[in-house]
Amino acid sequence: MCFSLVLYKSSVEKLDRLFASIAGLRLHYGLYIYDNSPTDRLGPMCRRAGAAYLHDPRNIGFGAANNQIIRATADKYDYHLILNPDIYFDPSVIARMIRQLDRRPEVAQLMPRIVHPDGQDQQLLRPMPRPLRLLARRLGLTARTVLPKSLCASDQPLFFSGCFMVIRSAALQQTTLFDERFFLYFEDVDLCWQLRAHGEQLYWPMVSVTHDWSGGSVRRWQLLPHHIRSFFKYFSKHGWRPLW
Repeated sequence: MCFSLVLYKSSVEKLDRLFASIAGLRLHYGLYIYDNSPTDRLGPMCRRAGAAYLHDPRNIGFGAANNQIIRATADKYDYHLILNPDIYFDPSVIARMIRQLDRRPEVAQLMPRIVHPDGQDQQLLRPMPRPLRLLARRLGLTARTVLPKSLCASDQPLFFSGCFMVIRSAALQQTTLFDERFFLYFEDVDLCWQLRAHGEQLYWPMVSVTHDWSGGSVRRWQLLPHHIRSFFKYFSKHGWRPLW
């Protein structure tokens, strides 16, 4: 298992919690960190956690930084786990997901149940976005569209959040990886589209991980322009219909 982690001014406390989760694993893994922060202040704690650490103050973006890790580890691991630094979990969860993937070679991508620190479901099982639905939700006119779990076994394309994506490396290598035209946001949606051509998607709520989510562009207006630019890039690439 390859853990791929991109940092940008990340919380030391949250990183320490994630590293404690990873340290409890009883399996072969590699931890690779690409730090987009202005300084390398996080470097010492990352190296103490056993990570292969690279600092790049240019801030090349989430997708491009993950691509650097994927290319460097292309033939070393059977599974690639892309995760955010505000994730933590019981170490047994990783082993259970790997066993499930080993039993299901047709699966290219797996996402567990993702919960808030209070245990409430974050409801990240979603259909692929549509332009007007996404705008309406963003403006608070409608609630977030969540798929009934009965549809998990259907052929409907799903969006698996980039906060925690477990991907079979063989399938990942058949894609063009993250589209680096997306600096931030929608790059994970685009990768899900690519992966569907190389295997099935599996939502597996038998295990869960905790996401100490800060809200991103909803709470930090500085990130909103990135969201808007990626919105137009994504639908220009994949088409604007169906609108709703």
